[in-house]
Amino acid sequence: MGALAAIISAVAYGVNDLFARAGLQHLKPARGSRVSLLASLLLTTLATLFLELDRFLAASLLVVFWAGIMGILHYPLGRTFNYLGVRDIGVVRASIIRSANPVVSMVMAVTILKEPLTWPILLGTLSVATGIALLVSGE
Repeated sequence: MGALAAIISAVAYGVNDLFARAGLQHLKPARGSRVSLLASLLLTTLATLFLELDRFLAASLLVVFWAGIMGILHYPLGRTFNYLGVRDIGVVRASIIRSANPVVSMVMAVTILKEPLTWPILLGTLSVATGIALLVSGE
């Protein structure tokens, strides 16, 4: 199920970039980000109220804290800067550069969370970084 979820996420983000590019022809990135965030807030609030209110209310303050940090970093900051990139350098280049997130995640997971660094993880991360460098420098 995890791989399928990741594929669905990749498709959703890819389609989102196309819609963002179309919408950013008429909106500034920050405003587009706010409109997108309001729609997301409405949908997730309704989903929480109707599908998982009991689990949300049972969550510890630490869980709510970390979820709040994720919400600040991922949605307002990540989305706004992604939209700036899509507007300024296009969907393809922005999404390629954004795909560097496994490199960032690997470094942080190994250094902060003390996750093991195995050869497959290291080689995969280096492959991603090399691919991004090749695609971006080929301009």
